Amino acid sequence: MQKPNKYRRAFEFRIVRGDDPSTPKGIQAFLRLSLPQYAEVLEDYLEIGKKRRNSRFALAKLQLHLLHELATIEKAISELKHQAETVKTKPVGTPTGEQEVSAEVVDEIDRHIYFHRAHANCIRSIGDSLAWRAVGYDRAVLRALCQNPVKQRVIGDSTQQELDEWSRATHADDGLAVLNSITNCLSIGDITVVRNDGTIEILEVKASGTKSRRLTRQKQKMREILTLLNFGQGELDFPEVELLTTEVFPENGLAELSSTLQEAMEKGWAGRRLSNFLFIECHDYRRIENFDEMERASKENRRNQSVDWTSRGDRILPMTTFNTLQFNPNCPPFSIFPFPTHVRVGLLTGGMEYTSFLNISALEREFERLGWDVEKRPEDLLAERGDLDTGFMTLAKGPLHTTIGPAEIARMGYEALRPKVIIQVLEERLQMGPGSAQRYGFTVYSREHEIWD
Repeated sequence: MQKPNKYRRAFEFRIVRGDDPSTPKGIQAFLRLSLPQYAEVLEDYLEIGKKRRNSRFALAKLQLHLLHELATIEKAISELKHQAETVKTKPVGTPTGEQEVSAEVVDEIDRHIYFHRAHANCIRSIGDSLAWRAVGYDRAVLRALCQNPVKQRVIGDSTQQELDEWSRATHADDGLAVLNSITNCLSIGDITVVRNDGTIEILEVKASGTKSRRLTRQKQKMREILTLLNFGQGELDFPEVELLTTEVFPENGLAELSSTLQEAMEKGWAGRRLSNFLFIECHDYRRIENFDEMERASKENRRNQSVDWTSRGDRILPMTTFNTLQFNPNCPPFSIFPFPTHVRVGLLTGGMEYTSFLNISALEREFERLGWDVEKRPEDLLAERGDLDTGFMTLAKGPLHTTIGPAEIARMGYEALRPKVIIQVLEERLQMGPGSAQRYGFTVYSREHEIWD
């Protein structure tokens, strides 16, 4: 999978699901975020963004609310860090008893900081939904606009200048202006303006008189991004990318996933095999009373529904949504998933989670059944490159040799994309002739907008 940490967003963490989900401080933060006083406000923000998607004025007001939330969180984190430093710098001669108390205080402060960062991540995910809708759910555009490795801050030397420029762009009434700092997915420039005719303008705002070599690099990056988006060829994480638009509908199992999540909300967990390639297990940690009992029942259910996988010794790739709460360019935010609002907030806050078990062996068999040779499997590429960042497996049919990238694997796991969609796209590329293999093909689904909220 694409390593999310490469992109360094405001909330950085990784949770490994263990025997007791109440142990990590992250889970404590997630459960706190799931309390009504937080969850209900997040639901309201989501509903406003969705219901008023065509109201420039309403979306501007929503952005200001999100900005205020983030500024408050930023200030709280700063104060907590100052408190932690004060505790840590007590004189060396402090009695042992007080040292132990100090360690407990620092740990408590760390938990509060973690909570605030998780809360900020939820707010920015709602900001992401504004950006995704504005560009018509075009993944190539969002992928291009997220490449800078930055940590967003809403309070800085150029904050007032950014707000002034954003206000001018908003009042121009020629599209939607989005403050990049309230999102996870926009990192090129400071303001992204999506005009009514579909064109995109990226605005870089600096405090008066500021000049730096970094600004020059940012301008160069903006030129590269605009070249890619305007002409369909350029750089996207790695050189020589060609955007390939297809009419193939990205058929998926999101409806079945949604019903499984809602079932989990009733009893704490639910598991279902969606296809020969995918098993989904959903959890609502707010509803689980006995974790050990749930774990035994869910494992038995998983074992009963995947007997044929086990008997063949298939290779299974597990993917948990805990690892996508941190920004991942291969995954859309839960704020736009076609789920009920309370389910989306459950996933955003981490009160709910689902794990996808993708059968890689079955996937390879399906490719081969349809006439595609699996030239290199994941383990081959891992041994060759040391990671799977730029390719998960390579396939060949006739003159076409191509790569199945981490984005496609992520879609099959987290979005239940049907493998046959990948096959249909590859068959289209095959018909284009061998020249299509000269660049890495990033697929743009023209009917993508039909999937999301």
